[in-house]
Amino acid sequence: MGDIFGFFKQFFDGRKPDENRIPFLHEPIDLKSFPIDEAEVWLSNGGFGAFSDLISSSYQDYYINDKRQNSSELVSFLDSSHSNGWFLKCRQLKFEDIDFKYLAYVLSMKLKNHSYVIQIAELKSIAKSKGVELTTHYYLKPSIKNRFNIGQDQANQLFGNISIEYRTINGTPESFKFLAKSYMDSKFSPPLDFSDLNQILFD
Repeated sequence: MGDIFGFFKQFFDGRKPDENRIPFLHEPIDLKSFPIDEAEVWLSNGGFGAFSDLISSSYQDYYINDKRQNSSELVSFLDSSHSNGWFLKCRQLKFEDIDFKYLAYVLSMKLKNHSYVIQIAELKSIAKSKGVELTTHYYLKPSIKNRFNIGQDQANQLFGNISIEYRTINGTPESFKFLAKSYMDSKFSPPLDFSDLNQILFD
């Protein structure tokens, strides 16, 4: 318990955990204990705005280039019939570990405010050839009460199920993934446009 407590203390105060002491774990994130005050300070100081500007401008450039070429060396995109998302190349970005943790949390809260429910919020670590890989993962689905509209037989899947995943290796930011996956099933209405989701999150 001592090692786990020390690890979570470092998780919340932004310091890199000592990779030699990180327990191999698979634990839920206690969202009720998340340092909301610190996250709000991060927001007010422009922490989220920096990510918003980066992702929005890269997304715009990607579509201006007619999807043939990703113009950003820092952000890549996935665009298919049932999966849409963006990926941050953390090693090439000048953000700290705590910035990515706050980003994941704030995105999950914004989605909660738009009819999504957090199904999974977890931390898990595994051994890799390069060291200890630690993953912060949020998984969200549309709220059940908003899935069915009066007079419609199909379930409303909004933008699809959403996964937010941030990985570090030995405490160093490695990758950040935001992915929306929709059902290709006649029981579900077509997903809403992914560009609208980006607008909701970053406007």
